[in-house]
Amino acid sequence: IFIFNDAGEILIQQRSHTRGLGPNLIDPSTGGCVQSGESYEEAAIREMREEVSIKTDITHILDIAGWYGHCRLFTANYNGDFQVDNDESKHACFVSIEHLEFVMEHFPFTVMNGFLHSYKHYKEHINKWNISVYIVVLALEKAMNI
Repeated sequence: IFIFNDAGEILIQQRSHTRGLGPNLIDPSTGGCVQSGESYEEAAIREMREEVSIKTDITHILDIAGWYGHCRLFTANYNGDFQVDNDESKHACFVSIEHLEFVMEHFPFTVMNGFLHSYKHYKEHINKWNISVYIVVLALEKAMNI
């Protein structure tokens, strides 16, 4: 789940040094595995509550297939307080998209591979959507002789 605030910043976490996979690396807002009998949406809401104590609505954005299996990406908007699970993360904070992309471009070894992969697909998805909206607006303007 990519959690954004009203300023357009994204919540990121630094994984705990005790994590077996990717200790100390930067991870997205929250994430995890679907448990038996659980939907993707239920798992996303549970992980958000467990990892950063956030309860808010989520929106399904896209599905991604990768070496790690199937991933369903959600976004959420949140502006309140949160508390990290210290077994999962050292800390979490909201950062600008520009800052995140700078780190991903220049220091990718500090970011979990799954985060790099899912963020890349998220950006491609958002860019395609923005282009589609632009084309529709141009078509409407032309049809209305604006």
